[in-house]
Amino acid sequence: MSDLVRRISSVLGFFSAKGGVGKTTLAVNIATDLGKMLKGRVALVEVCSIAPSIHIYFDLPEPEISPRKIVTGETKIDNVILRYDNILNILALSGSESEIGIVVDLLRERYPIVILDSPPGLGPEVHSSMRACNEIVVVCQPEIPSVLQALKTCRIAEQWRVPIERVVVNRIQGGNFEISPTDLRKTFGGAVISIVPEDPNVAESVAKGKPLVLLKPDSPAAKEIHRIAKSIAIRVKKNIKMAYGYR
Repeated sequence: MSDLVRRISSVLGFFSAKGGVGKTTLAVNIATDLGKMLKGRVALVEVCSIAPSIHIYFDLPEPEISPRKIVTGETKIDNVILRYDNILNILALSGSESEIGIVVDLLRERYPIVILDSPPGLGPEVHSSMRACNEIVVVCQPEIPSVLQALKTCRIAEQWRVPIERVVVNRIQGGNFEISPTDLRKTFGGAVISIVPEDPNVAESVAKGKPLVLLKPDSPAAKEIHRIAKSIAIRVKKNIKMAYGYR
């Protein structure tokens, strides 16, 4: 990978030690919104521990997930990328750390940002996924078990010296037994905290195979997702300008 590609392109991973917190939904919608802002120059990668599911969010056919044919040159990466509405380039991967790393590097040569959706948990595949990232987003819900697991994810990021771009506290309902935003900010120290509310429109978007930011862009969750995506897009554009010497 050239120095120019390293300066321009980055891999932003989405991680959650606990399943069911909405990590994939966030990755899908932030990647989609970024794709709109960056004119389709975004890749979304699902690292699968069992079987891919990310295509369901777009009503696309199930993708091939083995990177080995790409690594060995049997097929070109363009042949296995699913393209969605000229907005997003989608790929599912399952393989060794080195194979996944090679494919992610190929994507970085094509796109200024790669969104990586890691499998849930704290196992070896999570460590492998994290090592492929320049920075990560940690996703949790405002409940004690979920926050404790998120802190474990943060410690793994520290272990591999991967910066935490932000912590997203997802599906907030404002209930009496939820951890308050103030306490969450104290818990996660200096990390940027984004709050995404519970939104019934999310279930509809998955059922219809259309990301929330496209189906219901004015819904509560979509508005907060847009704020997150916009801040990431600004940084991506800045990296491109700096790499080419623009001011």
